Amino acid sequence: LHHAGSAQITAAQGGNTEYGAVSVSRTLVVNKVPLTVAVNNASRVYGDENPVFTFSYSGFKNDDTPDDIDALPEVTTSATKNSVVGTYTLTAGNASDNNYEFSYVPGQLEISKAILTIAVSDTVRLYGDANPDFTLSYNGFKNDDDESRLDVLPSIGCAADANSPVGPYGIVLSGGSDNNYEYILVNGTLEILPGTGVDRIETQSLKLYPNPVKESFIIEGITENTPVTISDANGNSVLQRTVLPNESIWVSHLPQGIYLVRVNGKTVKIIKSF
Repeated sequence: LHHAGSAQITAAQGGNTEYGAVSVSRTLVVNKVPLTVAVNNASRVYGDENPVFTFSYSGFKNDDTPDDIDALPEVTTSATKNSVVGTYTLTAGNASDNNYEFSYVPGQLEISKAILTIAVSDTVRLYGDANPDFTLSYNGFKNDDDESRLDVLPSIGCAADANSPVGPYGIVLSGGSDNNYEYILVNGTLEILPGTGVDRIETQSLKLYPNPVKESFIIEGITENTPVTISDANGNSVLQRTVLPNESIWVSHLPQGIYLVRVNGKTVKIIKSF
């Protein structure tokens, strides 16, 4: 037989006629062979698609391989792209073949944390001012996650205060945790610059966006044609012009660095980085 089933076997009289032999028939039954199918353990990162699951086989006869199976096994699991970090069962089934009777051994899918880089933006202020609100940026979110979905954000520390002298100070990130993300923390720098010798900084009514700047920015709060001067960190003027309300100021020609924007005797601060 080429596959499991039954066949008739007949014993017939041979060439010697001296004996009164009769033919006898019997049935030969060939049963299916037990074949064990084990789902191989697998792993992936949170937010990724499930990998292609594979199997290990035990019990093949002759020169059979998985290619000889009529219908290969399939895997089911509750894990989806949105499933949180943890361990999920991989269940095999639905295989069929003329020669094999299947039994299954489940496997496990291990979903590990994704890498999330959290960086604090470099910023600048003048001597004597309070520290600004430090800004975090993120790279590596999966699915539709954002910072509001994180369990515990890292803390932000800086040794500088209003009385700290001119110079650079580290902005240090520490701690924080999340069930689905492994944090990589990137520190930043607060640059304290000398006072400009003009009136005290007034930022309540004037805002710059975006900040940091890549190509252009707008000064929010200007209500009429207004003279604007942009100076580098050494106080050298690099751009002077009159700006209309909501007009974009293009600075893509300037090198990366820290700049001060002076508007009608009031000074607001920007970091320009590109």
